[in-house]
Amino acid sequence: MVDVTYKKGSTHGDADGMSRPEIHPHQHYLNAITRSMTTTAVHKPVINHDSQSTVPLDNTDMAPASMTFDFSLTRIRDEQQHDSHILKIKEQLKTATRSYSNFIVENDLLYKLVTQPQAATLTKLIYIPSSMRGEVLQSYHDHPTAAHFGVNRTWHKLRTKCYWPMMKETIQNYIRSCEKCAKFNLRRTKSPG
Repeated sequence: MVDVTYKKGSTHGDADGMSRPEIHPHQHYLNAITRSMTTTAVHKPVINHDSQSTVPLDNTDMAPASMTFDFSLTRIRDEQQHDSHILKIKEQLKTATRSYSNFIVENDLLYKLVTQPQAATLTKLIYIPSSMRGEVLQSYHDHPTAAHFGVNRTWHKLRTKCYWPMMKETIQNYIRSCEKCAKFNLRRTKSPG
């Protein structure tokens, strides 16, 4: 026998598929659809301050089932060839100026050399061109396995894998514009005042 206890409606968080399962007597599995698998949120474009262009962050044309991304080195190399800021850095590296001494080009790919907090050695991080930043943010925030983490967790996941200028600010703007996060991330504490 199951005990059913009353809870006031305001004490409930977000009701999900697991809290109200429809299991039939002969069914041995639960077919659940998570929030991240439902219709995709619309993100407003974020201004990329390093090149004064708009980073395409609209994911309305991408169906949840086909959320696959091509982050191959070949594609990144091709996209870097069309990014004016990256081309400028590569040109400066050819003239051996010291202003870009923490960058390196290998196999025609631009990397940034950084020292990770937990390591004493330099690490190469691939420089993500502005045309791919929205896609990277989608894969690390909107993808069903990404779990719509907040700014800090998303930034900590990304900062060890890739680089672009003002990355944390771009992540903050992207997550602030996420409809799902605004809708489903409820305050668990009493409102101030």
